[in-house]
Amino acid sequence: MSKKQLLAAILKLPVDERVELLNEVEQRTSDECERLPHETPEFLAELDRRYKRFLRDPSRAYTWEQVSAEMKATIQKVRDSRSTSSSKPRPRATSSKPRLTTRTNRKV
Repeated sequence: MSKKQLLAAILKLPVDERVELLNEVEQRTSDECERLPHETPEFLAELDRRYKRFLRDPSRAYTWEQVSAEMKATIQKVRDSRSTSSSKPRPRATSSKPRLTTRTNRKV
């Protein structure tokens, strides 16, 4: 069953059953996330290293406002480039997930 078919079937359920189903899915997802290795010793050591680096030189940190402004500017540039690109149809991505890039020169 595709996601689209599954969603259509779920939306046919009464609201109280959808809420119950949503709660069940959320609980199971939460349980699975607790088992993810996001708090491995290596991960915690990396957080500690970054925090100590921040304490040594807080001026290198970025505020949320700076990060948000940069993200918005980048999104706008992408939108502008798409609207001014040639009228040829754009090739579709092979993956349904968006690709994210990071700026390697901005380490914490």
